[in-house]
Amino acid sequence: MTNKHQQLANLIAARLVLAYKTTNEEYGFWGTTHQNISNGRFLHTIIDEYYDMAVDVVAAKLKITPQQACKFLDSKAGRWIADSIHRVFESSTKVTPAVFKKELENNRDLTRMASKPAEVKKYYE
Repeated sequence: MTNKHQQLANLIAARLVLAYKTTNEEYGFWGTTHQNISNGRFLHTIIDEYYDMAVDVVAAKLKITPQQACKFLDSKAGRWIADSIHRVFESSTKVTPAVFKKELENNRDLTRMASKPAEVKKYYE
């Protein structure tokens, strides 16, 4: 294996270790985003990148752990967040990861939830 190939293998291995896992592939944030990717709405077709991005943003915005953010995103609240984000992109033909992340960070529903930590807690405990 060449040095370049080894570096790539190391990057992939590191990415796999850091990737978050959904427990709800039918509904919640992952399922809703997967449906939109399947419909060709997103430029980048790797669902896990969007899910990982959402975990990081939700954890930071709600001031919770990444594991709690996964539970939150797998709940009906995660589906609500995904629905509100995807409505913004209804008229767009393609959505890049950078645009998706910016919309998630500025999402009104998520911002509203961040102001009510006691109410949000029920979605990740």
